[in-house]
Amino acid sequence: MGLYNKYQINRILRLCLVIAFFLTIVLWVTQSFRIFDLIINNGVAIKDFLKLSIYILPLLIYNILPFTILLASVLEVRKMIKEKELLILQSNRYSDFQIAKPFMISSVLMTVIALLFSSYLMPKGYKEFKRLQFSLQQNYASFLLEKGIFSSKINGLTFYIADRTEDDIMHGILMNDSRIPNKEITITAKFGRLSINDNNIALILQNGSRQEYYRLTKN
Repeated sequence: MGLYNKYQINRILRLCLVIAFFLTIVLWVTQSFRIFDLIINNGVAIKDFLKLSIYILPLLIYNILPFTILLASVLEVRKMIKEKELLILQSNRYSDFQIAKPFMISSVLMTVIALLFSSYLMPKGYKEFKRLQFSLQQNYASFLLEKGIFSSKINGLTFYIADRTEDDIMHGILMNDSRIPNKEITITAKFGRLSINDNNIALILQNGSRQEYYRLTKN
C-alpha cells in the first residue's frame, strides 16, 4: 500500500471516528430520554437505566455507519479541493481510480465493521436488552401491586391486594379506575395474576365483579 493510500485512509478513518462519536452521543441521548421516565416514575435504578442505554448502542452505531463514511468522504474531498491536494495529485499523473482508492478501502473497512455489529454485537445487545426489560417489567408490576396497601402510583388508578403468594397469585383484589371524566369503574376479584407479554403487562382476574358509576353534571 502506497504512502498516499496509508495517509488518506488514516485521515478518513479518523474523521469517521470523530463523526461516529458525536452522532452516537446525540442518538444515545435522544433514545435515553424515551426510557428516562423509568427512573422518575417506575422506581428503576440508575444502573439498570444505564444498562438499557448501553445495550442499544450497537444498534445506534450500526445505523450511523453508512452516514459516517459518506460524511467523512465528503469532508475529506472538500478539504483536498480547498488545500489544492487534489490538483497536486492530478498534476502528478494520479488517475481517478488511484485518488479514489483509499476512499474505497475505507468503505470496505466500514462495511466489515458493520457486518461485525450486525452479526454479533447487535443480536447480543438486543438479547440482553430484552432480558433486562422483562426483568424490569416484573419488578415494576411488583412495585405497583404491593400487598396490604392502597397504591395510586398510576394517575387515576388505585390498586389494593390483600395477599400475594410466592408464585405471584394475588388474593383479594380491588381496583378503582377514575381516569375517564364523570365515570368511575370499580373491579373486585378473589384471585388474579400478572401476564407479561412483550412490552405489555396484563392483570388477569378470576371470580370478580365490575361496577360502573356515572357522575351527573349540571348543564
